[in-house]
Amino acid sequence: MCSSRHLTYEFLQDHDIPHCKCGKIIVALVKTELKALEDLKKRGDDNGVENLRLLDEIEVRKLEPG
Repeated sequence: MCSSRHLTYEFLQDHDIPHCKCGKIIVALVKTELKALEDLKKRGDDNGVENLRLLDEIEVRKLEPG
């Protein structure tokens, strides 16, 4: 089974359309939100979402210093 995301990237590549897989960063602003992020990651993992990671503050600042 191919996801719509995979089909989109295949279409872009087949038609030489420039694109960037930029990813997303979802952050917890307070410690009480950490459980929600862990649950979100588990749901993504269970649904086959690739390349999900939980990052600490230092890793996030390297990716997005602003």
